[in-house]
Amino acid sequence: MRKQLKGTIHKLFLFILFSLVFHATQVAADPAKGKEIFNSTCTSCHKIGGKLIGPDLAGVKKRWSGDMTKITAYVHNPAKFFTTDPYVEKLVKDAGGTLMAGQPQLTDAQVADVIEYANDPTAGAGGATAGGKGGEAFMPVPTDTSLLKYLFIAALVLVIFIFYIVSRISNSFNKNDDDDHGFDGPNKGITLQKINGVMMILFFIAFIGGLLYECSIHLTPHYLLPPAASNIGVEIERLFINTTIVTAIVFFITQFLLFYYSFKYRRKVGRKALHYSHNNTVEIIWTTIPAIVLSYLVLDGFRVWRVANARPDNHPFVVEAFAKQFQWTFRYPGPDGKLGNVDFRKISADNPLGLDFSDPAAKDDIITKELHLPDNEPVEMDLRSQDVIHDAYLPQFRMQLYAQPGMHNSMRFTPIFTTEEMRAKTANDKFDYILVCNQLCGAGHYNMGAKVVVQLAPELRKWESTFKPAFADYQAATGSKLSASLK
Repeated sequence: MRKQLKGTIHKLFLFILFSLVFHATQVAADPAKGKEIFNSTCTSCHKIGGKLIGPDLAGVKKRWSGDMTKITAYVHNPAKFFTTDPYVEKLVKDAGGTLMAGQPQLTDAQVADVIEYANDPTAGAGGATAGGKGGEAFMPVPTDTSLLKYLFIAALVLVIFIFYIVSRISNSFNKNDDDDHGFDGPNKGITLQKINGVMMILFFIAFIGGLLYECSIHLTPHYLLPPAASNIGVEIERLFINTTIVTAIVFFITQFLLFYYSFKYRRKVGRKALHYSHNNTVEIIWTTIPAIVLSYLVLDGFRVWRVANARPDNHPFVVEAFAKQFQWTFRYPGPDGKLGNVDFRKISADNPLGLDFSDPAAKDDIITKELHLPDNEPVEMDLRSQDVIHDAYLPQFRMQLYAQPGMHNSMRFTPIFTTEEMRAKTANDKFDYILVCNQLCGAGHYNMGAKVVVQLAPELRKWESTFKPAFADYQAATGSKLSASLK
């Protein structure tokens, strides 16, 4: 055992030494090279000391608390951060909805060079100052590296502490110990069994503490969806909450017992394990209770599933969502209240949804780029796809269904809050419902979304009346082409 500990300590020491040497020998970023890359790649959208399309890059190293790994990842693939980082969402909003183009061709070192130059242009300009606003010299914001220094010092202290603990453990073994003692170790003082038992309790406390801390951050209104905005969404959210409560109770109980018993029943001298083959009463209890709970959850979910997939003849409001890379288009029935037939072979630049205008019901259909739904009326949303599999996801309504080429899918739900009502509930006067694609469908997948508006039925009819039937636009387009061909 002593030899094994010495070997482990030796390997740990070599690993830490290698890490320190590697950290100390990292090549510093070169602002001169960064200037060349910046001038050839970035100047169409960015400048230092002012704003073009993108943000002012002054003091860029202070963003995200100086996390160079995150900054580099953002330069390589900005889309990855668009829906998860509020700062990136603000950048896109300030840029008029334009998301920065990724630069995956740049290496990590080249990105570091550009950031170093942007943070201090004087270093890459041979001492010359970069022109700022109003002709004033640009004064870069100094990088705050104090946090990294403190972290490095804390890491060193932790390493020293680990060496101290390991040395104490090693010295606690009798000098006459050899490999024949194996797992037994000493009977007094610090033993591996005590260390493992205490570590189990400490890990459990740290794990539960971290879990609760994470919940205190991400289970807040800033990160959670607003209240469910459809009748089916309310039921789905109830199912989700019930399932989470049940599994959380079981999780905490089982994990507590697992870690506590690992500590309480650690190996001790003189203690003998009890062989307990089975107990019919215990087995009946721990089989019956989960069976009853799971049966309730499954049957309740099946009931909600039947309601969500029911097709009662209650004259729902019908609308079609047509998906193609990377946009949504919506089709509404005209005064006849019926959507006309479609044929994918008729899809063209003049007839983007492939409407079959030989069907009279198709001649009054209208096409829009926004999805408007009536409040407190059943809605049937038909789904079609032109190219690949898309996924129509309405997060605020808790509704989601695939749109597949060659297949007709539809989902039914009833919106229960208008857009204005939801703005009041969320205390956000800029709130809008959204429809997004929740299936990876290509390079522009992240940008495939559409605005959804829920309004009173009279307001919706008035909005529909502002559009001409698609057939009129088709006639105008094909008629002008025919006239041009005859000339």
